[in-house]
This record gives sequence, structure tokens and C-alpha cells, in this order.
Amino acid sequence: SQQIYTKAEIDPDGIAVGGKITKIAFKQSNYLTETRNIVVYMQNTDKTLFTGEKNWAAVAAVDKVFDGEVTLPGTDGSLEITLNSPIEYTGGNILISIYDKTNVFGGQAKFYTYSTNAYRALQTQGTSCNPETMSGSIITGTQYDRNNSIDVTFVLPVNEYTGSGNWNDASNWEEGLPNSNSNVLVSGDLIINSDVTVKTLVINDGGSVTLESGSLTV
Repeated sequence: SQQIYTKAEIDPDGIAVGGKITKIAFKQSNYLTETRNIVVYMQNTDKTLFTGEKNWAAVAAVDKVFDGEVTLPGTDGSLEITLNSPIEYTGGNILISIYDKTNVFGGQAKFYTYSTNAYRALQTQGTSCNPETMSGSIITGTQYDRNNSIDVTFVLPVNEYTGSGNWNDASNWEEGLPNSNSNVLVSGDLIINSDVTVKTLVINDGGSVTLESGSLTV
């Protein structure tokens, strides 16, 4: 299957750009429990929908983020998949392709879905449905205007301030002076006396921020 998730769905607050996606979770809606052998591919994409039953998105081995066994929880709970290779999120849509290579199709696991009002899911079943080979193929899928409900876990890049002194002292910043897209962690005694803007700011135990002049916008 392939599904397209929009920025509004996975990053509604707009704070995850530049972060790493490390885990995804699908919420199971029935009580089937079994172990499946799956491959998950993820990529940043400009694609917004599937225009036909053979409109598979191109997927390459470099897009592979998980390859292994998962066990369905067997309850009304979440199937969590911790990625082998986290992917950097660039701020747009995300394409998720899942290939179930168990080659046994007896079970009927069900997961919660939601309406997308557009064909943003394309699904087929069979033993030759490797996403790496499906773009441009004759394999026909079924278009859906519903996606699986998903939770996405991000690890955001952090620029840490240590030591003591002025905001504009680059030597006290782990990644150089922050900008408006920076996630700031203050572990020292930081003094602000100019106008500064960051995406997020967290003060560690033992850290402090003193605004002498100027402004701080988060």
C-alpha cells in the first residue's frame, strides 16, 4: 500500500521541519494478533494524490526505513514501528509505502481510518507487490479516499547554549547562533539584549534566561 499524509496532518503546529521521524504507529481496531514481516518506505514528496489505479509513486531502496517483524497488539491499541533508519522531515507531504512480505494472507487485521476527501491511498495485495518495482508497472491497485490514522514521533534538532554570557556569543552555542527555525535548549546563564526569534525554547534545570533589553519571540 501507499499513502500520502499532508503537512497539516503530521505537523499541524509547523515545528517539526528539520526533525527526524523515528517512529510511526497505527491504531488497531480489532483483536487479531499475529506476527507479520514487513518493509516500510518513507519519503518527502510533492505528490498530493493518486490519479489512477496504476499511479504508484516511485520508491527506491534508499527510502527504506524499516525491515523486520511486527506483532499486532491484539487489542484496541497501537502497532508501533520504530524505524531502523529515521528520515529527516523537510516540511511537506510524506509518502508511506508498506510491503507485507509475509506472503500469508489469512488474517484480517483492521485499523482505524479517516476520510481524506481525495484519493491519497492506493492498495493492492499479492506476492509481487514490492514498492521498489511497482512504479510504471501494470499492477492495478484500488484507490481510497481514506487513510490509516497515524501517530508520528519526531526528534527535533536542538541548539544548546552552555556557559554564561550574551546571546550573540557564538562560542557558547553548540550549533552556532540560532535563527528563527532553531529549537533552543538553554543549559547555561543566557543574557538577551537584542531582538531574537526562535522556533522553540526550553530552559534546562540550572539554566536561566535574562532579558536585559530587546525582545524574545518564540
